[in-house]
Order: sequence, then structure tokens, then C-alpha cells
Amino acid sequence: MPLLQQLKLLPRPFWVLVGATFVNRFGVFVVPFLALFITRNGNTAAQAGYAIAAY
Repeated sequence: MPLLQQLKLLPRPFWVLVGATFVNRFGVFVVPFLALFITRNGNTAAQAGYAIAAY
């Protein structure tokens, strides 16, 4: 049986967990871009560091 067909047979709770894990990991991925966003809006690098540390 091809891999795609096998993946379609997995139960719905599995896919919910996969989706939740993706959203969780994507939230961590955004943190470096938060520093760029903060510094480009006129704040210093130290202020960006404090904001990320508080996060």
C-alpha cells in the first residue's frame, strides 16, 4: 500500500495532534522575527532583548 494511502488511514486525533504540534513549533519559530520587528520600529537592540526575555 502506498504511503499516502497509509497516512489517510490514521485516525483524526492523530491529525489534531500533528496540527497542534505544528502551531506550537511555529510560535517558537516567530521569536527571532519578533526581534527584527521591534528593532525596525525604532527600539534599541537592548529593548528588543528585554522584550524577548520577558516573552
